Amino acid sequence: MRLVLFALLAVHGLIHLLGFVKAFGLAEVSPLKQPISRTVGVLWLVAALLLVAAALLVAAAPGTWWGPAVVGVVLSQALILSSWTDAKFGTVANVLLAVPLVVSLLGLRESSYPRVYERAVADALAETSPQAMLTEEDLTPLPPVMQKFLRRVGVVGQPRVQNFRITWNAKLRQSPDSAWMTAPTEQVNTVEPVRRLFLMKASLYGVPFVALHRYLGTEATMEVKAAELVTVADARGETMSRSETVTVLNDFCLIAPGALVDPRFTFSDATEREVTVTFTNGPHAVSARLFFNEDGDLVNFRSEDRFKSADGKKYENFPWSTPVSGYVTKRGLRLPKVGEAVWHEPGGDWTYGVFELVDVEYNVSLAPIGGEGRGEGKTPLSAVHR
Repeated sequence: MRLVLFALLAVHGLIHLLGFVKAFGLAEVSPLKQPISRTVGVLWLVAALLLVAAALLVAAAPGTWWGPAVVGVVLSQALILSSWTDAKFGTVANVLLAVPLVVSLLGLRESSYPRVYERAVADALAETSPQAMLTEEDLTPLPPVMQKFLRRVGVVGQPRVQNFRITWNAKLRQSPDSAWMTAPTEQVNTVEPVRRLFLMKASLYGVPFVALHRYLGTEATMEVKAAELVTVADARGETMSRSETVTVLNDFCLIAPGALVDPRFTFSDATEREVTVTFTNGPHAVSARLFFNEDGDLVNFRSEDRFKSADGKKYENFPWSTPVSGYVTKRGLRLPKVGEAVWHEPGGDWTYGVFELVDVEYNVSLAPIGGEGRGEGKTPLSAVHR
């Protein structure tokens, strides 16, 4: 979708150069038969520059492209009206550009999901303080399989996790037969109190969608809008909150396993390659079976406590798992590179989401405090994508 928008803006902008060329007699422009004054020719050039600038911003800074685009499209349409006979078909491009422009402008409202997410992140990361280092003694109460896993990840000698921010390249689908949607995603979690803030932007057949998940304390909501206007899902309540507690547990196990050294996490039925973990958060107690390979890497997470819902009205309880593959080192920790989200339904298993880890930061501050080490925020809140 971004590539299509870039191409439309760039081509539309370059076509406007023809008006400038015609006005100054730089070349023969046979499609433009009506005379164009030099003053108007300069305006054609300005429109071209604005539209091309917007195209470049789509590629370099997607959250800002709409600024020059709004002025460029308005000026473009005014010029087209002044040369209607020759340039009327340019209106089609402006109408096509008006759709993503309107969506982008709606996203600037204080009530838009990106704005709500940004404010929630600001609150979640308002206080970040130095954390004590995890030691071998912290691992002693855990089953041997968990000790091996945490050593493999590299948590010993690293600060305890207070919060973390993740960026993903994701793709999702609504059913085994539906098309995949690409979805750049960002999330922020805190350990105490428990929070999970998850913002996803996607598009399907050209229609943009924004999804906002919020887990605050012990209550969760999931809201999805199409084109920033039409609500297509609004899930909340006890079942939703319990399901999202499983997701929070999954985040800790895969991305911040050092947080598992906490009384809220208990372990049972351990073997050399498996263990059951139970996470208790307020009224919610959820469990999952963890599976490891012979080297101690976590390779799968499976829970019976999560519920599937497309619209927030109907819930179905199916086993849910997140097999992972590939491992990368981020902030000194060995983490899975790719994770899948799988429903195990009576009709068969199917993957509805694939998440590729782009980056993760731990103990993030709202403003940069310098350095690249773990526990040092690198980017201000204003850098959160929109």
